[in-house]
Amino acid sequence: MLRVFWDAAVSIDARAEVRDEKHMPLSGAGELSKLWMNGGLEDIVDKPLNITMRFESFSDYWEPFLLGQGPAGAYIRTLDHDRLPALRDEVKRRLQVSAESLPFEVPARAWAVRGTAQTGIQFPLARATE
Repeated sequence: MLRVFWDAAVSIDARAEVRDEKHMPLSGAGELSKLWMNGGLEDIVDKPLNITMRFESFSDYWEPFLLGQGPAGAYIRTLDHDRLPALRDEVKRRLQVSAESLPFEVPARAWAVRGTAQTGIQFPLARATE
């Protein structure tokens, strides 16, 4: 879901590359497993959790970004008001939204990892990455 946003942002503003969430730690395959291994956990298993996110309209997808939450929202707050429509149009184009009022679906992924401490306690954790 966020990949579409960041790909659109980078395509219209090269400065967005450094803010792109693909650069966030613990967001890629195997990164959580390494952290847990370094923490002394054993029997570590990680896997992607793939879901489909449904949006009732383009506004349902777009408007939360305007609230300034998270890296994407913080990036939007740095844009001049004349650049925001360009980003919105590019996101809409990449989502292939034909009519703003129609529902659509977007794939999303979170990485989940679990491991066992020597005491036998399991620690589940998930982090959204896409």
